[in-house]
Amino acid sequence: MSLPKNKDPIKTSLPESATVPDSAAMPTRDRVATTDRDGTTPSPPMSQCALLTGVGRSAVAVIGARGPAAAAAIEQGFRRRTRSPICDGEIRFGDWDGEAVVVTRIDAGMFEIHCHGGRLAASRILDDLRDFGVNRVDQSDWIDADLSLIIREAHQVLPRCLTTRTAAIVLDQVRGALQRWAQRQIDQLQGDNDGKALALADVRDQIHVIADRGHWGKRITEPFRVVLVGPPNVGKSSLVNAIVGYDRSITMDIAGTTRDVLHADTVIEGLPIRLSDTAGMRDHADSIEQQGIEFAKQAMTGADVLVVVSDPQTANRIDVDPQHSIQVLNKADLLVSQAMIPDDSLGTVATTGQGVPELMAAIAAKISADFPAPGAPVPLTTRQQDCLNRAATAADHHEAIKHLTHLIDQ
Repeated sequence: MSLPKNKDPIKTSLPESATVPDSAAMPTRDRVATTDRDGTTPSPPMSQCALLTGVGRSAVAVIGARGPAAAAAIEQGFRRRTRSPICDGEIRFGDWDGEAVVVTRIDAGMFEIHCHGGRLAASRILDDLRDFGVNRVDQSDWIDADLSLIIREAHQVLPRCLTTRTAAIVLDQVRGALQRWAQRQIDQLQGDNDGKALALADVRDQIHVIADRGHWGKRITEPFRVVLVGPPNVGKSSLVNAIVGYDRSITMDIAGTTRDVLHADTVIEGLPIRLSDTAGMRDHADSIEQQGIEFAKQAMTGADVLVVVSDPQTANRIDVDPQHSIQVLNKADLLVSQAMIPDDSLGTVATTGQGVPELMAAIAAKISADFPAPGAPVPLTTRQQDCLNRAATAADHHEAIKHLTHLIDQ
């Protein structure tokens, strides 16, 4: 798709802040080559555009455009609602062929276009930018090759994040949190700050702290696993339905209704969560139900949080590690008094929603107990984790510096 030439009087000429050389403003196919003094024809800087957000559906998509033709292309496609030129760091509202968009100028040759997150809207804008002389590239080719390896890796992880809360951790690394931390350790080992090198043991302790955060990097692009377990007919399926807000699991007043592990994805307090509804556990079960119980046990081994559900009629509760589990007494409305709810349990009534918000808050609290603080350095890849592990076990200053240097840019 290409757009007709802009007839908007607001945009009959480029603002001074967005002016580019005439040869650069022309689409690539119309550009006339010039020659250097030695008679050779230089390669003009390539103008590029790319989809910067993930490939899936989202509320908003972000397109990047840069290079000598970017400003002219933006002027051709974007109809802003104000007359003032776009300065660095500012945003402008407007439309692109009838699609509401927001454009921000990072600097004279770099822009971001924020549009609807559906594939069609982003594709139309990218096609137009290509027609206006801006080459479309893959996201991996967009990342500046001059950036250090550790920053490029963070750029590659960012689009795969599932929520803004987990993406914020990666964005901190894009902005250099882990790189700055590693450089400080190198400086301390070399004694660059005050001429006196820090003891290797002291730096090793700091490395261990950051290396221990590697589990966040490994899990940051996938949902956290929350598994509901307990005897049959205590309301596990009803609790899953109450949390996600729709009937994901079949519920019946018959023991053994759930025979397989059923999953439902949701977001709780900014954390991507995969809820797993499992078969009720009991000693006397038929062969098919027993297989479901085995599936439930397998799901328990990989859980980040176990929600152990019982009800007032349950004789025994499942014994699990309290650090990674939440005890829930469902059907609490059957109790004569709410004071009868055990101190270590949350009382819920899945059918009415009583106690469900508290259960969701408890799940989020368990998962984010050691959530990295804003701006904290966090390793994101196996390569980064390996470099940290080697630095933590280094025999001397020189070896530790080598592995930390490789961490930044191998």
